[in-house]
Amino acid sequence: YTKVERGENDLDTWLNSFSPGDWGFTYSPEKIYLRTLDGNPPSQMRLVEWGTISLLYGQDYVIVDNIDVRNGHIGITVNGGNGFVIKNCNVQDMWSMGIYVGPRSAGASNGEIAYNTVTRTGWTSVYLFLGVNNWIHHNTLSYTQDTILDVKVAAKELCGVGLERGVNNLVEYNDISYMGDSGFDYYYETNTVVRYNKCFHTRTGAYPMGTGLKLYYNVFHLRGDGGAIGGGHIYDPELSSAPDAGANEIYNNTIYNFYVYGINQISASDSVIYKNNLIVTNNFSALVNADKGVFDYNVYYNTSEEHKRWQWNGTNYFTLAELQTASGQDANSVYADPLFVDAANADLSLQAGSPATNAGTDVGLTKDILGNPIVGAPDMGAYESDEILVQLKEEANFKIYPNPAQSFINIDFSVTPETETRISIIDSTGRRIISRSVNASSNRIAISQLSPGPYFVKLVNQEWNSSQKMIVIQ
Repeated sequence: YTKVERGENDLDTWLNSFSPGDWGFTYSPEKIYLRTLDGNPPSQMRLVEWGTISLLYGQDYVIVDNIDVRNGHIGITVNGGNGFVIKNCNVQDMWSMGIYVGPRSAGASNGEIAYNTVTRTGWTSVYLFLGVNNWIHHNTLSYTQDTILDVKVAAKELCGVGLERGVNNLVEYNDISYMGDSGFDYYYETNTVVRYNKCFHTRTGAYPMGTGLKLYYNVFHLRGDGGAIGGGHIYDPELSSAPDAGANEIYNNTIYNFYVYGINQISASDSVIYKNNLIVTNNFSALVNADKGVFDYNVYYNTSEEHKRWQWNGTNYFTLAELQTASGQDANSVYADPLFVDAANADLSLQAGSPATNAGTDVGLTKDILGNPIVGAPDMGAYESDEILVQLKEEANFKIYPNPAQSFINIDFSVTPETETRISIIDSTGRRIISRSVNASSNRIAISQLSPGPYFVKLVNQEWNSSQKMIVIQ
């Protein structure tokens, strides 16, 4: 490979001069640029500290796989193009964003960001700007913060996934934890779906601002110093990248331990629908703060009974009946303890006898956050009840042994999966510790590097998504 000096050239002129086998380096920000000999990404690359990967402008079908990027400005940047893939990468200690996908003149499209680990960034972990038909899934995102390697940084928009002015994107099965701000932040997004994600110890939950947005079957276990779900139906022909796509739908989310408000729907359109959500706090926060929107079939609860309240059009109401009369909303909602299995340890699934069980309304969704099918009327919140989970575990067609385990586990399928299955081992904070693909009926996985304690073994393929608990011992 031949190094090409930038000299006095602007960035575009310099990059366009690259021939196959050329590379170069910029100092502000610190980035390495590379054009490979065959036009394909290198099979293996390791960047020195302060390095950043930036895909050349407008390149199609580029794959970035199994790259370790540390200590830089933005970890991996995609500048437009079609069909990109960023997978199995580790990005950490970035002053700005972990992974940024943005426009050259138009946004990147039909791309995939999957199975990456991004930790300790001074801005958003994964940011998608003007993207179309992209798929963000099975990433582990943690720790957005204002100090990176003892350097104070700008610390803007400290969220897990940022979505700005994109269309038809899908964000699912991501584990997001310890965000300085929200799990998800949207800005004039259109027709994007955010589903089956877990947010733990983030300051706030999600801000779906745009049209035609779907936010469902997510868990928001917050840290107790910020609101949970904000945003609204917002359209601007100058900023939105597509026509108004209609109502936003906020369905079957579990929201726990917020401050100020559970749902904040102020001065926006009535075209936001909140159904089958489970909303629980423990302080003088408003379970709902709204003056517009459609609310029904939700469960509300405040573990500090004397502090329960709702706010509608600026007026506080201290019983659900008062809210129903004043707003005309929540006719089929209930105020009751949802009976979480173990909220203190982040298990927000439902005990037997929960008032949320089979109490929701059909909104056209077919499975919960664990991939369990909806049986009968849907439960409120992100999980089907314990009774359903026990039934599904008996029918799961795989077993894990030994359990408890010390140096290895075996995972056996009663029927060999027809499609590639990914096995992930996740610790109690939601971090993915081990991840690998399998296609055999019997698989052995070494776990001697794991510290003693509880873990979840998660198995995912095109047909199903299931988890079982595992204990590691010394």
